[in-house]
Amino acid sequence: MKKTFLYIFVCLFIFDSIHAEAVTFPNGESCVAWKTDKTLFVVNKQSPVGINCKIELKIEQTNLGYVFEGKFPISGFNSNQEMRDKEVRKILEEDIQPSLIFITNPISKVDWTKKKNSSFELKGILKKGKKDFILSFFIYKELQNGNLTWKGLAKTKFSELGMEAPKVAGGLITTVNDELELHFQFIETHINGFPK
Repeated sequence: MKKTFLYIFVCLFIFDSIHAEAVTFPNGESCVAWKTDKTLFVVNKQSPVGINCKIELKIEQTNLGYVFEGKFPISGFNSNQEMRDKEVRKILEEDIQPSLIFITNPISKVDWTKKKNSSFELKGILKKGKKDFILSFFIYKELQNGNLTWKGLAKTKFSELGMEAPKVAGGLITTVNDELELHFQFIETHINGFPK
């Protein structure tokens, strides 16, 4: 029993130390990511990240203004740990709704003209598990390797999105904080219907 416990401790400690990382997206790709903090065996704090570049992006013009929609297949998230990715798919209720969908509040043409060259807050609805959750991103634009690139960050919580932070062995081995970060990097030319 002691050898088994020690084996689990060593494997988890080494593996998670290797994969504790900041959010770094592949150059030239449009992706989204989740990031959270967890405590391993009470003392070892890590920040696992799951990235998904298998996404669909579009902007539609409505009577109220421009509306962005992103579709993110839950199966596309990769944290370099298969067991964790399976748990994420379960938490995100892939069996009920296979893709996360984010739809922004409309932005009028006048507001878009004012905001498009500055940083601003972008609000919308995240659809997960056939339920809607309000979400706000702080976004900005930058030139990255010759590509106009939009980047954004939303700081939220598992509980605010109708989820319970995962635990291993009732929290004795791993406890994940309630805080959750959602990041994105969208290449402007990858967004269908992007307004000029």
